[in-house]
Amino acid sequence: MSKKGGKKGGKKGGIDESELEKEKLRESTARNAMKIEALERELFLRREQSKQAVRAKNEVQSRVSEYQEMIDDAKNDRSDIVTSMTRQYKDMQEFLIGKNNELEEKIQRLQDELVFLKMSFEKTTSEKDTILAEKEQQIQDIQAKIDDMTEQFKEMLQSTLEKLTERIQNGGEWSMELLPDKEKLSQFGIKLD
Repeated sequence: MSKKGGKKGGKKGGIDESELEKEKLRESTARNAMKIEALERELFLRREQSKQAVRAKNEVQSRVSEYQEMIDDAKNDRSDIVTSMTRQYKDMQEFLIGKNNELEEKIQRLQDELVFLKMSFEKTTSEKDTILAEKEQQIQDIQAKIDDMTEQFKEMLQSTLEKLTERIQNGGEWSMELLPDKEKLSQFGIKLD
């Protein structure tokens, strides 16, 4: 009986370890999903910033046109104002182009990281599925072994019962020979002294 109890304890330990592995996989999957979500939010924000930069650029261009009309109307210090406005426009355009390029590069980096995280997530999910399939197969193998041992024990007890019945019907006496083989009994955790 003590061996049987020992096997159950080992089985519970295996299940707890399997549950820990499953939990670790779930946590890893959840962390990756949260990272992806955060990156998608950041990507969205960066795109919005890029759109705002383009709007700002368009607004600056619009203002430059208005100033140009005012210059034409006033016709005072035309060349100084035009030169100044052109320089400001170019500076602003260069700044906005640089900022836009910087944001586009950041968007590309985030997209690359998102692709990497998605691949990592898929790999983790695949590994989790493989581990679960292996654990399921182990459980099925153990159950098959338990079923087989149960059937063997049933046959052994049936054989012993038939021997005892036959001996009793023939008026024979009890003997240890009527019991199943000691080796077979020890497989089930039963010891005869």
